[in-house]
Amino acid sequence: MSSHNVFSSTYKRKVGSDQTMEYWFSNLYTQDEITRNEKPPLGINGEIIYSEDSDIQRASDEQCFGTLPEEVQNPECWKQVLTQWIQDCSGAFQKPPTIERCLANCSMQWDNHAPIATISQSEEESDWILQWIPTSVRVYQSKFTVFWAPCYKILYTRIPETIVLSDETESVCAPKDSYDIEVQQPERVYTFVPKNTRHDSSESGFNLEECTDIPTSYMDVPALRLETEQDEHLSKYRRKVREARLRAKLAHYRAERIAQRFEQRFGYYPEEEGEEVLTEAEQTDDE
Repeated sequence: MSSHNVFSSTYKRKVGSDQTMEYWFSNLYTQDEITRNEKPPLGINGEIIYSEDSDIQRASDEQCFGTLPEEVQNPECWKQVLTQWIQDCSGAFQKPPTIERCLANCSMQWDNHAPIATISQSEEESDWILQWIPTSVRVYQSKFTVFWAPCYKILYTRIPETIVLSDETESVCAPKDSYDIEVQQPERVYTFVPKNTRHDSSESGFNLEECTDIPTSYMDVPALRLETEQDEHLSKYRRKVREARLRAKLAHYRAERIAQRFEQRFGYYPEEEGEEVLTEAEQTDDE
């Protein structure tokens, strides 16, 4: 819980759809040059924007991240936010609500009116991680709603997992001139066998199946497994699929926004044409 006020105790009143009064308490935090790389109070990590994802950077200022991070649904997160809100705003109530009452009548929603963090041209060569914050708390009919949005960003300084795995693989590799590598099919298990201790069954009659006197404790030790090149490609392409899906989501959102502007200007919603409905593969087949 922050030692400084996170929420404003000065509320705003609005009349709801059923003519019942709503009370809104807004977040006071503002990111500046001093705090730009500090995690905001009550902030939750969101999407990572990598330096090479230029399409995502340009679209990051649009309100397209409507799915709340999983951490927002954590009951401990609810308790932390509402406890801070009660501490900051209790003076606005004749009888402040208890944390138990708030938690029993609480919900979390995306604030689709809040500004989204943007990436400037000078920041495009860095990796950033969006910061979701509770933008406001609404009290309505004895119910409490916390609204969230990715309003800020901080530098993402962690080394990508694929690079870490690659470095670890190199560190465990044995010197090439002192070991042979035997491949056990079909599980791709690689076992290091020192050259100076390796036996040739044709010369000494040594056979692995005849070693019945080997202690069980040594026989149960699993063979050393090394990350193969295929595993690295798998991780790489899995990330590409995830990024492609996000770009598709952003592209769909941008198309909807443009269509809405079209409708506002010309008075009707533009329906999809036949060639728009076809996928790229179907268009190729038709040609």
